[in-house]
Amino acid sequence: MASIASLGLFLLFALLVYAPLVLTNRIVGRGDLLTYFYPYRDYASSVLRSGRLPLWNPYLFMGVPFLANSQAGVLYPLNLLLVGLPVTRAVNLSIAGHAFLAALGSFLLARRLGLGRSAAVLSGLLFGFGGTLTAQAEHLNQLQGLAWLPWLLWLYGRTRRSPGRGGLGAGRIAPAAVVLALQLLAGHTQSAFISLVGLTAWALAEGWDDFRRGAGLRRGPGERLVAVGGIAGLGGLLAAAQVLPTWELSRLSIRAGGLPYREAASFSLRPGLVGLALLPDWSGTLFPEFVAYLGVVGLALAVVGALARPRDGAADRTQGRSWRPVLGLTFLGLFLALGGYNPAYFLLYKLVPGFALFRAPARWLVLYSLGAALLAGRGAESLLRGEGLDRRRWRGLALVALGLALLVGVGERPAAVSLRGWGIAALLALGLLLALDRLLRPPSPRLRPMGVALLLLAVGGELLLASRRLPIHRATAPEALTGLRPAIATLLAHQPASPEPPARFLSLSDIFFDPGDLAEIHAALDPQLPPEAVYDYVIATKQKEVLAPNLPLYFRVPAADGYDGGVLPLRAYVTLERLFLPEEAVSIDGRLRENLDRVPPGRWLSLFNVRYVITDKTGDAWYDDVFYDLQHGARLGEGGVAEAAVGYVPTFPATALGVVYRPAEPVEATRRSAPMVEAVVTFRDGGEVRLPLRAGDGQPAGPDWVARLRWGEARQPTAIRFRASDGLPVLLRGVSLVDERTGAFLSLVLSDRGRYRLIHSGDVKIYENLEVLPRAFWVCRAVSAPDEAAALSQMRAPDFDPRREVVLMGASEPGRGCSEDAPTARVTFVDYEPERVEVLVEAPVSGWLVLTDGWYPGWQARVDGERVTVERANILFRAVAVPAGRHRVTFAYRPGSVLAGFVVSLMGWGGLGGVWWRLRGRKGKCSPGPRSPEAVPPARQEGLFAGSGGAAGPPPSASGSAPGPPRR
Repeated sequence: MASIASLGLFLLFALLVYAPLVLTNRIVGRGDLLTYFYPYRDYASSVLRSGRLPLWNPYLFMGVPFLANSQAGVLYPLNLLLVGLPVTRAVNLSIAGHAFLAALGSFLLARRLGLGRSAAVLSGLLFGFGGTLTAQAEHLNQLQGLAWLPWLLWLYGRTRRSPGRGGLGAGRIAPAAVVLALQLLAGHTQSAFISLVGLTAWALAEGWDDFRRGAGLRRGPGERLVAVGGIAGLGGLLAAAQVLPTWELSRLSIRAGGLPYREAASFSLRPGLVGLALLPDWSGTLFPEFVAYLGVVGLALAVVGALARPRDGAADRTQGRSWRPVLGLTFLGLFLALGGYNPAYFLLYKLVPGFALFRAPARWLVLYSLGAALLAGRGAESLLRGEGLDRRRWRGLALVALGLALLVGVGERPAAVSLRGWGIAALLALGLLLALDRLLRPPSPRLRPMGVALLLLAVGGELLLASRRLPIHRATAPEALTGLRPAIATLLAHQPASPEPPARFLSLSDIFFDPGDLAEIHAALDPQLPPEAVYDYVIATKQKEVLAPNLPLYFRVPAADGYDGGVLPLRAYVTLERLFLPEEAVSIDGRLRENLDRVPPGRWLSLFNVRYVITDKTGDAWYDDVFYDLQHGARLGEGGVAEAAVGYVPTFPATALGVVYRPAEPVEATRRSAPMVEAVVTFRDGGEVRLPLRAGDGQPAGPDWVARLRWGEARQPTAIRFRASDGLPVLLRGVSLVDERTGAFLSLVLSDRGRYRLIHSGDVKIYENLEVLPRAFWVCRAVSAPDEAAALSQMRAPDFDPRREVVLMGASEPGRGCSEDAPTARVTFVDYEPERVEVLVEAPVSGWLVLTDGWYPGWQARVDGERVTVERANILFRAVAVPAGRHRVTFAYRPGSVLAGFVVSLMGWGGLGGVWWRLRGRKGKCSPGPRSPEAVPPARQEGLFAGSGGAAGPPPSASGSAPGPPRR
């Protein structure tokens, strides 16, 4: 068991590395941690504190499962322990705590491999606080899952019984299965998959050793693979409460049939980045997924450990057969991290289940990091024993150094600051190895504590310095997340009173703008935070202003968009994206904001209950001291569009209408007098003027033209329309009312894709869709579609009107119809909660109630208490048949997969408890059999530095090796 000193050292190091997060109130205000994990953990915690399970998420992707999305980590025990804390404090403590757990697990694994306590502490420091895990602070669930990897390998070693005790002990797989269950509950399924593949490779390497010793296939590789299978099966059983809902969700996800190879191989470690990945990134420019440094000292020790070999036939527990799994793990991690740059990865993608489900092959580097950390401990052990650096090791160090130098020199972005840092670290490593080589050869018990101290100081100091270039040391003020911005406040202020659900919004804005309070931000934060932290605060401020991509969940503002990168969004949602985007621009992760270049057609925004559209001002312009809103615009005279109107005209007396336009094709001089469009302006006094706009009217402004259409005296317009003439097609970019008497102006919103009005203008603009459909509405016509492609085709038809018609996916009854002049129904919300919706419908004739929340198995509906079928409507939404008259319709989310998962998990944990009780009752009744030499722990040592060479000495061997010094 780890000593108190070892635990204290890991805890101290966790505090030093993560000091900005643990010892202050600052947060990582960037990346997925800001825009994904803080919102998810905050929502889960708030719902759990209210006494409910967070089963449904109504704020992203127009409604999706929440608990079933494993990345939310709802059932992960260590997340549940922190539910009562503010989300920023809970996440920060979880990050540091899991680094501590990873270090402790690596320590225990190294001890099982026979390393002494000091060398095992060094291995724990290198893995727990090396680059791979420290850089993953932005990916909370990935860090949580990978922290248990060394624990899985350590506990796997306990599945083997001693010779003469019957081989594999079935009861002994339970601890390792519990660890695997924790990985699955942590929410990053890929981390569990990587761990299982690493465990399988480890088991095969050990089984190969057994086979070579004559154990046979069944007692060698076969028995070890059975143990791995048992761990996987029992671990899945224990985590079934998460696994079954996630499996159900994955069947409806875009990943159901596996990712395209291009997606699966994305974020592969490019060969040109290998040198930068394995060395500390002193420049701080490397993408976090590619960071895998152990430090130059740690890497040198790993090379020394990899080249270790038995001395004169000594049967040393830290050398020989037992280290083949570690060497294999190290190589496997590097081999698979190359992903798309490795031809073998394509074969794995095609042939091995699981490889097609995940992307970012660079994440396999965690296997390299753990294996190299263990090898570094082995290298330190051999130096502390006084074995020194022979010619073979010096040659290996030189080859590795030369290879890394070549990779850095010919690779990508060899930053000068990194080259300087590597040079200094290399000199340090060389000096340290030479010092140990001279200091401890021949070995001197009195000098060993000095050697241990030198190693720990060198390794720990380099890890601390390298970590300062990672995101955790760019921690910024907590207001980067919690502070309210004007755009958010505007949306919250426009939310209706309960029980009416708030309407959705869609953000189209980039973050290429400066916040209006940028000077105030710098004045407040520059004296307190480093420049990088202030920069992250500014970027976070802009992300909040546009509410991207999952921040709507944190502020409880429903969005039509979102981001996941895992089992979400649903495949049906991605299908609906094709209404907005060309096929090549469709993203499987959502993120419409990043792919849309203009406001989508109004009928789709209205159907999706999108009342608000957020855009920026970077495309707007000032001409002749008049501001023009150029976000929307209208294309007339092409594509069948003949008319466009200003959706909302405020009270503003004006004498002219400013127009920014662009002819759709070059205009010949002979055609300049031909009118392109005609502006029809209606006034409050009932009058109307028709003003033609000809090619060449006004003044050129780059590719645009700016014209003034005047009507003389000041009058109050109430409606403005533009009609296409028989002349040239034209793009109307923007219009503004102008009072030429005073120079006052008012920018208007002109669109051929719907009717909008501007309700907020600050750092960004917020438009209100004046034709939005309510969240629930009634239609009297329905058609059936056999699949999503057919439904999409029917919805794209020009005559499809979502206000009067619904497309049902494989409806249980044939479609009905009604006349065009049929009266509408009245729909009133009685209750709207994430897992329960109740509405009153007063319908003149039979029809369908359409609720534009996501359809998903587990949603049940009742009409006046009678169970009815929930149809899948318009590809993604829900609909139920409603007869004529007044009826109460209730939707309730009761997923059978969640119930079944909890039942299976309870049975698994109950059975595990029964096995434990039975084994506990038998304890002491059976005499222990002879113990395997591999199972003998290293000799007990007192204190952190005592006996740093590991075991007290090599055991006697057949060759007559002398026993080591007596135990203290």
